[in-house]
Amino acid sequence: MIRKFQTDTEYILFSAMFGAFDFVKEVLVSIDKNGNYIDSIAVGAAISGNIDYCYPMKWEITEDMTVKTYQLKPTSSTPILYTSDTPDTIHSERIDRTYKIDSNGKFTEVEKKFYKPKSYPKEKFLDKSYDISTGNEIYIKPLK
Repeated sequence: MIRKFQTDTEYILFSAMFGAFDFVKEVLVSIDKNGNYIDSIAVGAAISGNIDYCYPMKWEITEDMTVKTYQLKPTSSTPILYTSDTPDTIHSERIDRTYKIDSNGKFTEVEKKFYKPKSYPKEKFLDKSYDISTGNEIYIKPLK
């Protein structure tokens, strides 16, 4: 699936989903008016097993060409298979990233926030409408 965004710039901005049946990654891509690649960032992910898709990463774009991504990243080094055997809770870390898109179509990460890991009910991963950005996690301030 491809979704093009209206911009008043010298580049074209669109999102596209890539991947196999069980893992799909959404990417925000900028190209010039001739179709030449400029830059891209990962903005979404969906994983499936023998159950519905889970959505551990979501994103939004604002009118001033700021892109915000919100990710729930499992902390376990053991792979989580999204099947009927998935644990009732998944210990994960929320990571928010903010990017600016410059006038040439390049993405620059301007902020990265980490939140204290916590256990999430597996239903949060399965609910496409769940807003990761309102999860009430505790922000971890970086050491200076």
